[in-house]
Amino acid sequence: MVAAVALVAACSTLDHGTVTEKKWYDEYVTIMPVWTSCGNNCSTLTTVEIYTPACWQLFLRDGEETGAPCVEPNEWMRYQVGGQYP
Repeated sequence: MVAAVALVAACSTLDHGTVTEKKWYDEYVTIMPVWTSCGNNCSTLTTVEIYTPACWQLFLRDGEETGAPCVEPNEWMRYQVGGQYP
């Protein structure tokens, strides 16, 4: 769920509109195991860490367009649901 929200935020181009919802997501690290084959009956395990920063997200609507940019914490606190951003 959080990964999907992060993807939506990353793809959001709408930078103005009515605030319809506000959410905050804490930073987290995903650790993925990666197995690599090195020949017959041989494999090695390594891990890859993927850091995702915290996101203070405003969900916006402008007519038919919607967006959900991550903003600075002080900006997130300044705007209320139902208000206009920016």
